[in-house]
Amino acid sequence: MLLSNVKIKEALEDGRLVIENLEGCAFDNTAVNFSLSPIIQVPYPRFPTAVRFGSGKLNEFLEQSSVQHTITEQQPFELQPNKFILATTKQSVWFKSTSVRTADWQNRPLLAGRVEGKSSYARLGLLVHFTAPTIHNGFEGAITLEIMNFGVYPVALTLDRPICQLLVEEVLGDPDEYMSQFQGQQRPAGTKTSV
Repeated sequence: MLLSNVKIKEALEDGRLVIENLEGCAFDNTAVNFSLSPIIQVPYPRFPTAVRFGSGKLNEFLEQSSVQHTITEQQPFELQPNKFILATTKQSVWFKSTSVRTADWQNRPLLAGRVEGKSSYARLGLLVHFTAPTIHNGFEGAITLEIMNFGVYPVALTLDRPICQLLVEEVLGDPDEYMSQFQGQQRPAGTKTSV
């Protein structure tokens, strides 16, 4: 069940959901808008090896196979047509799990989320995530965005505009604890180092 903006605010108040750097984020009817973190990862166009899943940590490969750029207010990043980058949200989230359940929300359902793009960017051909919109219950960290420009125009990515929106949903039942190599991530490649 998708939460309204009123119910999202209640979850923030009772502690089931924590969002850092929430100041200045607008709430839509059923979502809260997030902006870009300054650090983005741009893949090298011809990295000399193929990706093999299961042969190591993906976050280490992504760090080695891309170059880091920093967006500033004076210098946005122009994403050219048919180009791909990894970015993260300025905001970090924590969907608290049963292991940290408190009396304040003992009888309320746990939460999870989805990240979706903004229609203003989508109308220009900008895709904010591919097949990874889910933010599981128990996840804590910044949200990685897999951004691709399928449009015909370069798109300037800035720090001041909402790039995506977080939708919050109730979880039916209590899941097992969440385990991921990306838990606590703060950088686009999935590393924990803060910006």
